[in-house]
Amino acid sequence: MDKPGYRSSVTIFPVEKVAKESVESDGMSSDSISRNVWQQTEFPGGTNCGSEGFCTNRPGCIRFCVKMFNGDDSVECLSATDVRKVKRKSVKCKPGIPRKKVTKRTTKPRTVKRESAILSDEDDEESSIAPKGGPSKKRKKNCPTSAMESNGLDDSVVILPDPPESSLISQQLQLPENVVRNVISLLGENNTIPFMCRYRRDTIGHLDPERLRDIESALNKIKVLKVRKINAIVNLRKKKVISQELSAAVESVTSIAELDALLEPFKASKVSPSNAARKLGLEPSARALLAGENVSFKSLVTEDLSVNQVKDGCKEILADIFAKDPEILTNLRPVARCLVKVKSTKLLLKSAADIRRKYRDLCDFSGFAHSLPSHRILAINRGCHEKMLSSEMNLNEDELFERFSSVVKSRWQPSDNPKIRSLFETAMYTAFPKIISLMKRELVGVMTEKANEGAVKEFGRNLRNLLFSSPLRGCNILGVDPGFTHGCKIAVIDKGGSLLDSDVIYPKFGCGVGASYAALNTLKKLVQKHLCEVTFLCCSIFLVDGIGEFEDNPQILAVGDGCGSLEFQDWVRQAIENQSFGNFALRIIPVSECGASVYSASPLAKAEFPGIDINIISAISIARRLLDPLSEFVKVEPRHLGIGMYQHDVPKAMLGEALDNVIMDCVSEIGADLNTASEAVLTRIAGLGPVRAKAVVDFRNEYGPFTNRTQLLMLKGMGPKTFQQCCGFVRIMPASSKRSESPKIPQKCVNLARIKCKVLEDIEFSQNFNPLDQTSVHPECYSRACKFLALCDVEVADVGYPASVSKIERFMSSNDRKNLASDLRMSFEKFEQMLEALTKTLDFDVRQRKIPSSYGEVRSLEKLKVGDVVVGRVRNVVSFGAFVDIGVGKDVLMHESAMGGAKESIRLGDYVQARVSSVEPANVKRVGLTFLSQVFED
Repeated sequence: MDKPGYRSSVTIFPVEKVAKESVESDGMSSDSISRNVWQQTEFPGGTNCGSEGFCTNRPGCIRFCVKMFNGDDSVECLSATDVRKVKRKSVKCKPGIPRKKVTKRTTKPRTVKRESAILSDEDDEESSIAPKGGPSKKRKKNCPTSAMESNGLDDSVVILPDPPESSLISQQLQLPENVVRNVISLLGENNTIPFMCRYRRDTIGHLDPERLRDIESALNKIKVLKVRKINAIVNLRKKKVISQELSAAVESVTSIAELDALLEPFKASKVSPSNAARKLGLEPSARALLAGENVSFKSLVTEDLSVNQVKDGCKEILADIFAKDPEILTNLRPVARCLVKVKSTKLLLKSAADIRRKYRDLCDFSGFAHSLPSHRILAINRGCHEKMLSSEMNLNEDELFERFSSVVKSRWQPSDNPKIRSLFETAMYTAFPKIISLMKRELVGVMTEKANEGAVKEFGRNLRNLLFSSPLRGCNILGVDPGFTHGCKIAVIDKGGSLLDSDVIYPKFGCGVGASYAALNTLKKLVQKHLCEVTFLCCSIFLVDGIGEFEDNPQILAVGDGCGSLEFQDWVRQAIENQSFGNFALRIIPVSECGASVYSASPLAKAEFPGIDINIISAISIARRLLDPLSEFVKVEPRHLGIGMYQHDVPKAMLGEALDNVIMDCVSEIGADLNTASEAVLTRIAGLGPVRAKAVVDFRNEYGPFTNRTQLLMLKGMGPKTFQQCCGFVRIMPASSKRSESPKIPQKCVNLARIKCKVLEDIEFSQNFNPLDQTSVHPECYSRACKFLALCDVEVADVGYPASVSKIERFMSSNDRKNLASDLRMSFEKFEQMLEALTKTLDFDVRQRKIPSSYGEVRSLEKLKVGDVVVGRVRNVVSFGAFVDIGVGKDVLMHESAMGGAKESIRLGDYVQARVSSVEPANVKRVGLTFLSQVFED
């Protein structure tokens, strides 16, 4: 008997019709058995469900124990085999209550109140007020009336429900089952991950977004696997190859890869020796051989068949049975060990030197499959796809054949006839290569899936750190996209990101500052005209973190390391040394240009900057990445950001979904001003999406800024559920919410919002500014927050100011948190979240970080020598180390073996101090670094 929560699949048993002889011994007719069979199902936790027929009401079933109630109240137990002989009756029942005969009756159609109709049909498809998709329609004739019919299964198949998903996921992810159950329940109620992380901490056990995504992913895989299993059984039944053993094998698989490997031998084959032998009618003879019977091959000879052809046909059928037997694969997998060997191809040997260097570490490489890291698997796959490499997989075939032979002999006992035993041996040798080939394909699929998942997770972590790069607000910024042929494109933006000025200059690099007087004069005029505190942003590595950290050195020169960037930095440094900028003290800081050209040519950029040249748009985007990196990076498709590992080799849909989730988590955690955030940012807020984000922007354009969070309920498509999910992640600041001569909001929108508010607990509709809308306190906690502030002797209007924060901290130092939470009738976790929000100043930004003063120096790769100590910024973190920009024009790998265990703590965007450990010849341009320490601030 399986342990509770072990299986993760649907169990399907074929049901045979009841023969009168099989039930006469029990003294009952088949009809009376069908009527009087009661099902007693055991569930994890000890609960039982009893009902007439086969109950499908309880998804936690792990076994069937069918009891037959005779008229005298005596009970007889039927075995599992007898259960299959009883015709299945799929019924829905309540635990412990027998099915009763229900007579049909006509009922009047249910009327829907106008308020309810407004909310469900028009305003919130995801709302709990009405089911998604609007009112239900009448069932058409000949439509399936049950899940069984819709899946092509008839009454001759019994589907045993699975154990609870929470138990399976809990075992897979090593998490408490009650926490997993709560997460699954919240996901089933259409709660978003960011909402759960911030406002339902007490329910989810303080899990971080990544762990919640793991649970969600595991749950989706289980659901997909269930559907695939049912479809697999349907297809196998159509092909008439279903058996109890195969059914059990389908039930036992725990992943889609295993299911695909199990079903691969049953894929349709137009021509195969075994199918040809079956058409000749030799399958019954082959089955007889499996049963240990003696078969006379001469008796099967016909005009078209010789003895040898009969033997060959039986051998092919036996080999086909061996190769497709699921128990054999189940026994072979645990002992399989695969050695992967990689060799270079002739195409690689003829390729250019830079391509050969790219694959030099993989030429003549070998390693066991189970120990290969994700990046190595993806590199081999890419090399084989480009036909630069060839791979070979070698299994421990001698050991596998020994196990294969013992399994075959234990399952089937051929007769003692030497000729038949010889035929068996030949069939095993024929089937074994097919099994090896199948195992190799299965292994490739498992390895690739593992590598893809690893690459996506690595990319997601890097993207999160990139989006958390600190903004630099409160100043004009001059951005430069450097180049050679087409010049250096310049764009000046104001404190809000609007374009002030633009130009193109053509400096002559390497000829001295005097040779580029016109370009230098243009640049100098722009700096002086717009008083740019931050001056040059050029391509490549994203930098500049910090808010208000440049008061002592307000003039910043930000330069990247893309095409022409190093030359541009040298040219500007020479101008600074010659005091060409007068009293302006400039500092060079790099900024990332990855994806800027892709964005500048996109429809989104053309709509945002109509009539502006795409090269200037690229410079604007680079400048804005310093002003507010999050708002600008969300406009670019993540795979174009130049972070992660082999992102172009990972399935696009898989990568896109995972990275969209990461972006939503980051944007929601940081928050957005409801009145100033762009549509691209609002789209990423949890619960909003593109349609509702556009509705927010359209409302702002038509009626002016929002003055209260509850005004979101006036939008079409914004129902109570959606409002609950998104309202805590948007802010309304006093400066951006002032209404001047904006048109009056229609009364019907206000009335609609009031109706929706009635569904929400502890939330009242208002159009007046509420100071708590500046914080991350959820509107459902406003009443409790006001009571708490009164206890602290703090006015609501003073929330977020340093003086009020100090008052709250002093009050908390002399009071017990658990007692306060109890007095306010809140869970401790919700109280902690509210307290955390109320003790942050209004200018708090989680992205604050500082820049080391030694960063940004330009170095020549030729002058770099072993032993030099350098400071650089981490541009990419991968499974084998980190790539660091140290100002030499390319990123330098700091291998994990040289990081001394610091790899887990280093993130993209961090600053590190390292020692140069190796410098290879100039034509190779490879530098090695050894980690020394992290650098946090000046």
